[in-house]
Amino acid sequence: MKKFFSTLVLLSLLGAVLVPMIASAQATGCSIKHDFTSNSITCAIGPCTFGTTGSDDTPINCSRCCFLDLVYTITDWLFFITLSLAVVFILVGGFKFITASGSPEKAMEARSYLIYAAIGVLVALLAKALPAIVRSIAGLT
Repeated sequence: MKKFFSTLVLLSLLGAVLVPMIASAQATGCSIKHDFTSNSITCAIGPCTFGTTGSDDTPINCSRCCFLDLVYTITDWLFFITLSLAVVFILVGGFKFITASGSPEKAMEARSYLIYAAIGVLVALLAKALPAIVRSIAGLT
């Protein structure tokens, strides 16, 4: 019975995640939240519907714009979450240093928290660089 209940909960959660994705797959465009322009593509903030043209009557490639906007949105969230966790790790590491009272084991543990925080900051900076990497791989620079 317990296995059945856990399977039912898992399927319900999976359905709750997949149904909006399937429903939104029928959309004819997306809403651009980031403004980015390059030599080969122009994506302005606002709705992007397939078949529309820009100010110079060139067709707008909404699939590229929507994909790049999704990459920018994900990396923005990743940047915020990772930096927030890094700040928490710095605070915990600092508190552990203060309360170590000369104990080398506690000081080593506090040092590891600060190292993890530094790694978190590096990951956050990499997340901010990821859209530029994706743009260069996709040939949109």
